Amino acid sequence: MTSVKEQIEAEAKDWIDRRRDQKMLLNPWATLHAICWVGSDGAKKEGYSENLAEFVAASKLAVGMNKIDQMLNQRDHCSYCGTRFRVENLSLCRCGNVYCYKCIWNLGIHPNGNRACYCGGEVVG
Repeated sequence: MTSVKEQIEAEAKDWIDRRRDQKMLLNPWATLHAICWVGSDGAKKEGYSENLAEFVAASKLAVGMNKIDQMLNQRDHCSYCGTRFRVENLSLCRCGNVYCYKCIWNLGIHPNGNRACYCGGEVVG
């Protein structure tokens, strides 16, 4: 499986190769995950390119802070225990799984230090 860094770096490269086409930007959920990933221990350990940073910033701008705030204020259920929380209080994987503060500790550790989702992705936030 491709790491989050490799996945976003590839998407950023495609976006730049296609002259920063707005249609190539991340969808709202992927943008929220990418914003969280950039601030994660794994991103700090691995580092990332200026292209990735620009791509995430452009995606964030395209989605808009109002939409991101709305997403964070929505409620969702922990994928592990089913307890309901506001999204801002959950850790998330790009696959759509979300984990509460209790259940995050049941997940393994990704090689870069982030938590590892059951799908093989990285859980951040």
